[in-house]
Amino acid sequence: EEIDGIGFDRADSMAMKLGIERDSYPRLVSGVAHVLKYNAAQNGHVCLPREKLAQASAQLLGASVERINEIIDDMLMSGKLRYSLFDNVVYLYDKFAYDCECYIAEKLDLLNRVCPSVDVSDANFFIEREERKNGFTYAFMQKKAIIGALESGVMLLTGGPGTGKTTIVKALIDIFNSMDMKVALAAPTGRAAKRLSESTSQEAKTIHRLLEFEYATDDSDRPGFRKNENDLLEENVIIIDESSMIDNILMSSLLRAIKPGARVILIGDADQLPSVG
Repeated sequence: EEIDGIGFDRADSMAMKLGIERDSYPRLVSGVAHVLKYNAAQNGHVCLPREKLAQASAQLLGASVERINEIIDDMLMSGKLRYSLFDNVVYLYDKFAYDCECYIAEKLDLLNRVCPSVDVSDANFFIEREERKNGFTYAFMQKKAIIGALESGVMLLTGGPGTGKTTIVKALIDIFNSMDMKVALAAPTGRAAKRLSESTSQEAKTIHRLLEFEYATDDSDRPGFRKNENDLLEENVIIIDESSMIDNILMSSLLRAIKPGARVILIGDADQLPSVG
């Protein structure tokens, strides 16, 4: 747990050769944590039902389910694990994943509450102006989406290919620019960012580039983002395409860098690729 790049499997193999007991407490604790992290990396789940975690850990570690449940209780008491209750099922997280998810929920709620809302009559004026300028009329759901983005601090825009998402984004960029708001366009991957840039005729960046990804200058040399809660993004509107591909850690990092009062518009569709992390 203290050395990057080793991993549980390699450490466990070394431990067995050194004669460490299979039922030793540190091994069982690390094994349970490994199952959660492995499941997140391979299957994309930030938590597991307690029963599944106990069974998978017992199988990996060659221990009884009862013993693993004792270990889980200890890890919950020490704060290494956290839990949430959904539909009477206890789901367990490692602390880092839980903290990320809680932060995402709290920051989205904050952004939605404190962002100044545009009056509906003003929103309709902007829509009519865009229709006159472009020579076409927006569909009902497109108008609803534009109004939603102007009224809310956080807005989710979903729909498959050809449903008019790009047309909505173009309208929103025009409207926000006319209000002297700075707009940032971004996507999780370079290809998605290029496609967004081409479809809107505006510069779009990867989220990593938007947040100014860099390696730390200290001895740990851990990668990080220059833009964070201590150095916020200047933009008033953040539009993110292909949002389904953003993982828990990247979404948390993105939201940390967005100032209260800014708008966030997350675009995607149910058939897009899942998270890459």
